Amino acid sequence: MIGEFLALSSALTLSIAAVVQRLGLKKLKYFSIRKAIRNRIWLVGILLGGVGGLLNYLAINKTYLYVVQVIMTSNIIITMVLESVLTSDKLNIRQIISIVLITIGLTMVMIG
Repeated sequence: MIGEFLALSSALTLSIAAVVQRLGLKKLKYFSIRKAIRNRIWLVGILLGGVGGLLNYLAINKTYLYVVQVIMTSNIIITMVLESVLTSDKLNIRQIISIVLITIGLTMVMIG
C-alpha cells in the first residue's frame, strides 16, 4: 500500500512540477538557460521534478513496477486538470474524452 501511495505522490508532484515549469517559462520573453536559471518559478518546478523522481524511485522499491507505471500514467490526467485550473484555460471536449478514456483504461488494467 505504501508503494501505491508513493507512486501517486510521485505522479502528483511531477504534474505540479511540469505546470510550474511552464508557468515559469511563460514569464520569459525568449528562452535561454541563463534566464531560466534565474527564474525562481522555473527552478521550483525543476526541484519538484527531482522530488517526484525520488518518490518514483521509492515507489518502485516498495511495490511491483507495473503497478507504479499504471499509477504514474495518471499524471497525464493530473497535469491536464491542474494546468486548466492554474492557467484558466478550459479543457476542450477532446481533453475531457481523453481523461475519461484514460481513467477507464487505467481502471481496467488495475482490475485485470
